Order: sequence, then C-alpha cells, then structure tokens
Amino acid sequence: IKGEYVPPPEPAPDPKKKDAPPAGMKKAAAPAAGPHKFKVTVAADVPPGVYDVRAVGKWGVSNPRAFVVGQFPEVAEKEPNNDVPEAQKVEIGTTILGQIAAPTDVDYTVFTGKAGQKVVIHCQASGIDSKARPMIEVYNASGAKLAQNRNYRDADAVTDLVLPADGDYFVRLFEFTYTTGSADHTYRLTISGAPWVDSVYPPAVEFGKAAQVTVYGRNLPGGQPAGFSVDGRPLEKLAVTITPPADPLAAQ
Repeated sequence: IKGEYVPPPEPAPDPKKKDAPPAGMKKAAAPAAGPHKFKVTVAADVPPGVYDVRAVGKWGVSNPRAFVVGQFPEVAEKEPNNDVPEAQKVEIGTTILGQIAAPTDVDYTVFTGKAGQKVVIHCQASGIDSKARPMIEVYNASGAKLAQNRNYRDADAVTDLVLPADGDYFVRLFEFTYTTGSADHTYRLTISGAPWVDSVYPPAVEFGKAAQVTVYGRNLPGGQPAGFSVDGRPLEKLAVTITPPADPLAAQ
C-alpha cells in the first residue's frame, strides 16, 4: 500500500502585486493549510482487511487511523435515501460508504435477491474508527422485518438471512438512539453472499504444524448446523485443516 502526497496547485501570480516574481521565476509557495490530499495505490496481492495509516512529518508520527482494503466494488451513499421510495439500489456483493450525518438520519438501501439465497450484511463503524453506533434492520417489500443487529462487536453490526422469496429487500441503517450524528459518523455497509466467520476453535495453533480447527460462522461452504446461535441467528460449523507459517514473523 503506497501513499504519495499530491501538492496543491500553485496559484497564478498577480502581476499587479508588488511582490509578484519576474516572468519565468516562481515564488516559493507557503505551506498549504489543508486539507491535504494523497494518492493511494493498493497492490493486487494485498489481502482484504483493516490496516493502520499514519502521517509522518517534521514533528514525528501521528496516531494510527483505519484504512480498509475491501474485496467488493464500493459506491458512495447517495442522498436522499431517507425512506423506502428513496432507497439506494445496489447489487449483492457491494460495499456502500456512507455517514449518519444527523441524529435522526436514516439510510435505506435496497437489493434484489432470489428465494433461498443466503445474504450476509455487515456494517463497520467502530472497526474503522467511526463515532457511529449503527443498527441495521432488513425488511421485505411488504414491510415485514426479517433480521436486525447492533453491537455485534463493539459498535459494528452483522446479520444474515436466507431470502424467503424472489424480490427486493430493504436495509435500514440508523443511529440506535437517534442522539448523535456528524461527518465523523461514517460507516461501511457490505451486502454480500460471501462466508462470514464468527470464531475459530481452538483459537491458537503451533507455527509450522498442520492442525484441524472448527470454523463457526454463516454461509460456510459445506457448513453444518452448529446447534447454537449468535444474536438470534443460527451458526454453521465446518472442520478445516490449516498449516500456519513456520516463521512467526511471517504471520504478522
């Protein structure tokens, strides 16, 4: 992941001003007050995940902030999307980048699915340094609530469902208590048919040695019912064999 500073364009000199430089010469530009822009390039072999980004300057290094490399196409939230008729249309396998701009802001997204299709809906908030504490709800076209979640892990939310029929499904996203919202209340809402891993047991294995672990989650290929649920959603389990790197540093 490479970041390159993009300097602001230099303003055209005003020949009427006394301090204007002679033709062909440039006056030293004062440091820009900001906001500053960077061009970020992500190599094709970078695994999806949350990475730390820091700014390095004359006075040292900043605290880390979250930078996400996603695996699905990403689109920006489009307002107005505050009610069902205004819901933003997306395909399954999309990440929406949005914000809860005001305490009473409600964002609707709609996708079309087939009967029996498994869908996982994940909203990142605290996991990407956001102030938002979102709740997500899923409704069918008739207005029946099919699933909901909040505080799955810190302020992130996750839910899943097996679509009961062909048609449109609406995701309603909002600040749970309707008491806060701003440009800092950002979120990443992903609607996909991908597997979701809730946990792995045992939680630790030896370096360089093959080990069998049990994966617990939703929409696992070949997964079997685990016999219990999380937040009311039944989990699946799947036994897999993994071989961790022999070099401990390679896993960092």
